Amino acid sequence: MTPRMKPVRDASAWTDDDLGLNQSWKFSLPPVQKDNLHQALQQVKMRGLQFAEICQDDLPLPALRDTLQALSHQLRHGTGFAVLSGIPMGKYKINDLEKLYWGLCTYLGTGVTQNDEAGLTHYITDGQLRPQKETRAEQTAAG
Repeated sequence: MTPRMKPVRDASAWTDDDLGLNQSWKFSLPPVQKDNLHQALQQVKMRGLQFAEICQDDLPLPALRDTLQALSHQLRHGTGFAVLSGIPMGKYKINDLEKLYWGLCTYLGTGVTQNDEAGLTHYITDGQLRPQKETRAEQTAAG
C-alpha cells in the first residue's frame, strides 16, 4: 500500500513572501561576538590545528552561545536554513575562514563528507578554482 502523504504545515514549508515577513532566519554578529570569534581563532592557530581537527572545546564561543542556539533551533525547527552575517571576510585568509566555519559548525552538528570525493568542505565560486590558502577573501570575487 502506498503511504498517504500529508501536507507540511510547519515553518519549513515557506514561500518567498513568508521569508520577507519573518526574518527569524537572519543572524548578524555584533562586535563582541566578532571579537570572541577572532580570539578563539587565535587559540586554534596557536595550537596548529587543521580545520577538520577542531571541535567545540578548541573554539570556545561563550559570546555566541545564544546566537548559535537560536540558529540551531532555526535549522531544526524553523525554515531549515539560516544566514549568518558579520564575519569580517577581508580580515582573514581562506584557511582561517575554513577554521572559523568548521568551528562554528561544530556547534550545529557533526561534519560529514558531502560528496563522492570524501571532501568535508565544498567551495562555491564564480567558476574559478578553489582560492589559495594564503589568499584573503577580499582578494577573490567573494570579498
